[in-house]
Formats: sequence, C-alpha cells, structure tokens
Amino acid sequence: MNERIRSTDQDIPIEERWEELQENIWKTSEEVLGFVKKDNKNRNEWFDEECRKAIEAGRSARQKYLKSKNEKNQKDYQEKRKEYKKICRNKKRAKMEEQIQQIEENFNKNEIRNFYQDVKKEKRGYQPRVIYCKDKDGNLIGDEQARIKRWAEHFEELLNEQDTQQDTNERVND
Repeated sequence: MNERIRSTDQDIPIEERWEELQENIWKTSEEVLGFVKKDNKNRNEWFDEECRKAIEAGRSARQKYLKSKNEKNQKDYQEKRKEYKKICRNKKRAKMEEQIQQIEENFNKNEIRNFYQDVKKEKRGYQPRVIYCKDKDGNLIGDEQARIKRWAEHFEELLNEQDTQQDTNERVND
C-alpha cells in the first residue's frame, strides 16, 4: 500500500488524490483481508432490486441537492425519499402479510409444528448473533473452539483475580 501511495503525483488536484487514495485502500484491504459477500436472504427477504433502485435514485437526488442547494433539488430529493420509503414500506408489509398467510395456512392444514415454528420465528424477531470475540492481544477469534477456550481463560482470570485480591487483603490485615 505504501508503494501505491508514494507513486501518486503531487501535482494532481486534491479530489483526484483522495479518490486514488481511497481506491488504493480498498485494493490493499481486499488483497490482505479478502472479500466476503454477505448473504442477506434471511434478514430482509422483502428487499429486492426495485427497493435498491429507488434508494439509489434517492441517494443521487440527495447528492445533487447537497451540491447545489436550491428549492427544485430539495423538492426532488423529498419526492424521491418519499417514494423509496413508500416502496420499501409496501414491500415489507406485503412480506409480513405473506408470512401471516403462511402461518394461517399451517394452522388450517393442522401442521402444528410448522405453525409454532413460524410463530416463534416472528415473535422472536431479529436476534443478532455474536460470532467473534477478541483474544488478549485484541485480535478477533472466529473459530468456535478457540472462542470457548478464550471465554474460559477470561473467566478463570476474573475468578483468580478476586482470589488474589482476597489473599492480598488478608496478608495486609494480618
């Protein structure tokens, strides 16, 4: 990365230098860390290409408004924002109705197990999962066995620290 940064020309305008720096950071981080595409199928099943396009249109309208703040751009941005919020709200509502219909269908077909599983899933809502923890040096641990081992070490240190403090206090009092 240092080579990429040093190779930039000093006579380039600041905006172009910033874009080049940003691109170099992205390239280097992708080389070093790799790239993992998130799978959001379970999280927002209602979010599709139509929502994505509407939001992108709203973002571009916002950028246009921020560049030149006039009444026309402001109204355009407000319209686009209102439009994408409406689209997303309707998609989300339709997905919720579909899920309710599926739950009712399971109940009517006497598929009790599926019925209760779906009810539980909807009732529980979004549950974030913690899949990483940090080791003593601050590095992230992703392996399940290593995380369990690290938690055991952590609590052992906590418990031993209390015992050590009690021993120290007893020695001081004696």
